[in-house]
Amino acid sequence: MKTIIQLSISALCVASIYSSNAFGETPSEAIPIVNSYPDCNYEVLKEITLQDAASRLLHSDNDSQKDSNSSSVSGKQTQSDGNTDAVSLLKQAALLDAKELGASQIVLVSSEQLSDNRDENEETSSKIRSFEKTSAAKLDTTDSDSTASDSTASDTTNSNTTAFGNTIVSASLISSCNSKALAKIGVERNRLLGTTKVSMSYEYSTVIKGRDMTFDFADYAIGGKKEVQNPKLKNQVISFDNGVFGVKVEDDLSMLLETLGTPTAELILNDTNTLYVYGRNLWIVVRNNKVKSIQSHNTWLSAGLINYFEFDDRPFLAWQVNGSIGRGDDVKSIDANLDGNLKEEYTYRLAAKNGVFIDIGLTLEIANEDKRYVAKDFAYGYLDGNGPTADSEIAPEITNSKPSIYEKIHTDLTEASQTLEPITIDQFSFTPILAARGYQDKTLHIYDRSLAMVYSNKTLRKLIVRDSFFKNVLPKGKWTFGPLQAGMNEEDVTALFGEENIFALGDYWEIYVDNLKYELYFAENEKGAMVLDELEVEMF
Repeated sequence: MKTIIQLSISALCVASIYSSNAFGETPSEAIPIVNSYPDCNYEVLKEITLQDAASRLLHSDNDSQKDSNSSSVSGKQTQSDGNTDAVSLLKQAALLDAKELGASQIVLVSSEQLSDNRDENEETSSKIRSFEKTSAAKLDTTDSDSTASDSTASDTTNSNTTAFGNTIVSASLISSCNSKALAKIGVERNRLLGTTKVSMSYEYSTVIKGRDMTFDFADYAIGGKKEVQNPKLKNQVISFDNGVFGVKVEDDLSMLLETLGTPTAELILNDTNTLYVYGRNLWIVVRNNKVKSIQSHNTWLSAGLINYFEFDDRPFLAWQVNGSIGRGDDVKSIDANLDGNLKEEYTYRLAAKNGVFIDIGLTLEIANEDKRYVAKDFAYGYLDGNGPTADSEIAPEITNSKPSIYEKIHTDLTEASQTLEPITIDQFSFTPILAARGYQDKTLHIYDRSLAMVYSNKTLRKLIVRDSFFKNVLPKGKWTFGPLQAGMNEEDVTALFGEENIFALGDYWEIYVDNLKYELYFAENEKGAMVLDELEVEMF
């Protein structure tokens, strides 16, 4: 994991300036020549290939031979040497252009880096990039040429290869960093081992994974202090050109986080897709670290569960499709301002652009016997023709019940109720599938379809057990927590705790055991009998 400071140090190590001067420049004016791109946003001003450099300097050499006087650059004499290798020619050509263009650094590009860059599908002509590079290894600065200091500037590279042994094929002249650095963001999950390799630097503080999650939300709640300071929205427009609030499909995870900040919740959907939630009204699906879809309504979690989510006070509900249609506008206004049609009774769809859709969800509004359909919510992105969650459903194996979790937490609770010792989040080593910042500085973890835990300052305060926390995930079997089981009748529960210890109010029962409060919720089964449906246990 790298923090901003560590990144800065790494960058300085890579681009450190040695005492060698470049064509008469003082060390402070010298242009660094390095083997890897910096960890920041920058602009590629020019790229020079080996062939370009050899051709240019060869012509220059021929002109020099016709002239008895050697050419001079910046007050220093340079001579072409028949034994000078191609990379040296490349460095000389790059230094000439770098000074003219005002470049901040010269990056020698290897064949491997060039291949990687071609896979990135860059679309902007300015070639502004935010590379996510691995930490630069310490470069070999040993110079085999004793005269190198007279012909290179701040050259920390090997003569023909990068520090990693790859053949150099070109040089990139780049500008200085134009925004704060971001650490590498990579989400490499191993479902079998329950591990994830993730790191991100944001707002000068580093956020790291919490087990199988990108973010450790528990860190934000320590001391009751809200540490997350998310940026203001760039705009409130939804369009094909703008995306949603400035976030577009195919934006990578780093761009999403830089634009919207730290999410409220994260849910692993399947091997490729992850759901990021901002507040309770912005739901973003990321596929393989690229934005796939964005919508304003929840189609994954039960309504009761998201009541535990922290609010995001940014105006997500004040969206405007193409800057003209928002919540409450009727179909007549939508037709007049947008190019689209009704996909179905409650969905208006704009004409697709490059496979990207914008849907406006409608609802029936009745006022003074006047009925009309009005805009209620939106969905944007690769919606697959059948709605935004067509291939973004939660994989069954992720939500499957894990009996060992229930056994572990019941044992821990039983011991804690006797010793009055707290249970911390670090003691519970199972992998959550959802993590969220909760209200009142709490943290919410869900471990399977039926078990959720609420922590405060990393100490367990409440656990919740129910059939399923997820929409479209049907109950599979009955949950069991110690002696309690879904479907138990009232008589069995009474015999377990003793009638004198039960406070019953209709379908809600409250029971105290040591420092634990059990809250039991009953529901009518298919036979009309009242049976145990949901359980909450609160620690004091």
